[in-house]
Amino acid sequence: MESRQTLVNVLANIVSFAANLAVSFFFTPFLIRMLGEQAYGFVGLANSFTSGLAVFTAAFNAMAGRFIAVAFHKGDEKEVKTYFSTVFFTNAALSCSCAVIFAGIIICLDRLVGLPAGMEAGIRMLFACVFASFSLELVCSVFSAAAFCKNRLELRAALSMVQSVARVLIISALFLFLTPNVLYMGLGTLLATVIEGGCNLLFTRKLLPGLRPERRFFSGKAVRSLVSAGIWNAVVQLGNLLMTGLDLLLAGSLLGPSAMTLIAVTKSIPNNLANFANMLSNMFAPSFTKLYAKGEWPRLLGQLRFSFRLTGWILSVPAAGIFVFGDVFYRLWLPGQDAGLLQILTMLTMAAILINGSILPLYSVFTAANRLRLPSLTLLICGFVSTVLVLLLLYTTELGLYAIAGVSTLVGSLRELLFLPVFAARSLGQKWYAFYRDIARSAALSGVSMGICFAVRLLLQPADWPGLIGAGLLCAAVCWMLGLLLGFDKGQRKEIFRALKRKHPSSDGSRQ
Repeated sequence: MESRQTLVNVLANIVSFAANLAVSFFFTPFLIRMLGEQAYGFVGLANSFTSGLAVFTAAFNAMAGRFIAVAFHKGDEKEVKTYFSTVFFTNAALSCSCAVIFAGIIICLDRLVGLPAGMEAGIRMLFACVFASFSLELVCSVFSAAAFCKNRLELRAALSMVQSVARVLIISALFLFLTPNVLYMGLGTLLATVIEGGCNLLFTRKLLPGLRPERRFFSGKAVRSLVSAGIWNAVVQLGNLLMTGLDLLLAGSLLGPSAMTLIAVTKSIPNNLANFANMLSNMFAPSFTKLYAKGEWPRLLGQLRFSFRLTGWILSVPAAGIFVFGDVFYRLWLPGQDAGLLQILTMLTMAAILINGSILPLYSVFTAANRLRLPSLTLLICGFVSTVLVLLLLYTTELGLYAIAGVSTLVGSLRELLFLPVFAARSLGQKWYAFYRDIARSAALSGVSMGICFAVRLLLQPADWPGLIGAGLLCAAVCWMLGLLLGFDKGQRKEIFRALKRKHPSSDGSRQ
């Protein structure tokens, strides 16, 4: 079983997530204080526009790592170089095309959304930097494939942490030594992306020496293969955009800049947790791809079930903690804001993680098997349904922010509960209900964690930072220890402890 390196990857990503969360925790109030509520909302809006263009680039890039890794594990060096070079040069061309679209958005920005008086130039420069960062990341994305091929995703986790800290240091220095301007947010993002690209280039030279983009390996046939497979990931991106990516735009256009900022703030914690959940599920992608490439179906199924339990166990505690202690957290974190409203919006945004978080590794199986059409189409349909429902509720009711935060969660949860487990079971030759027992186990574990958190809150009644931190640590210790006992069988617990005690793989990816 591939558990040793997978657990190393998971632990590295937990550390990275904790560091990024701490940065967000301290940095967000600082930014709101420096920029003001209205200006801060435009940072998230700029990222929303890049998410829209990512829909189109995903049609080519989404499966690049998968094709390169399959060729690598089959030992086909020429095919590895073909896909690697093709991805690089095609992304360079896509980046130039995106620049034209970005220029149009910046020019017409005041027609798309109202710009606060006196901040027009700074906001346009913010968008320019965010768009430049997106283009650079697109060109350099192929260099992250080396860590995927070698199953060294802890390197990505470390890089994510370095990138986050660098971004904060750059932005903080600009704010402290120069007149505050929303432009600095974009500039910090751009420079952090430069650091990311450089580090991924170094990782490629270390893990896969000799692999570099070469024009002679560019292949039109490889482009067609990548697009034909990746088009369904583009559909996934479009579905995700319709489900949640339009939230800020809808809030800003129909409810005003203040509502947009409120949504941006309440999505901060759920987005961090969702990113962490996706990061955890992606930790299994290299082993799933390797086992699929070698046709080792029983081991693949065993890894999948183990991934359900591990992901659900880890996610249950932070999700339950946010649900139970959210109002206390917001009251301390953002004094003067409506903590009750912020907690309700947060709960509506992230409710699905408590129940469905454990099944996220299924997406990596779909990618490894290149069976993305039906999951992609169902997500796109759900995205359209969600968007239409939100618009209807905004125009016909007074639900406002509650509609924006809650509808996508409800629609997405139904899809993930009623369709994904059944499709995955059938794809792997199992009975349709094969994975519902694993889902029920994880949901029950989340319920137990919620109960423990409620009990700790009633017992300690935290009202300040020391009290909240102490209550959180107590809940984490009790919930994770109890989850380890209830969520895993004896053999799995032994495997976890055995994997944690083993030495870390060497830098070239060989096993010790």
